[in-house]
Formats: sequence, C-alpha cells, structure tokens
Amino acid sequence: MDQNNRLFVGLDVSKLKISVAIADGERAVK
Repeated sequence: MDQNNRLFVGLDVSKLKISVAIADGERAVK
C-alpha cells in the first residue's frame, strides 16, 4: 500500500511538471 501511494504521488508530480512545461511553452511561443 505504501508503495502504491508513492507511485501515485510520483505520477501527480509528473503531471504537474508536464502541465508547467506546457504552460511555459505556450508563453514562450506567444
């Protein structure tokens, strides 16, 4: 169970980083 929680947290962090990267990319394009 502890391992699964860590996995989900890792996925959330990855999604967050990707979202930030996409937002930064859109800002850079404009």
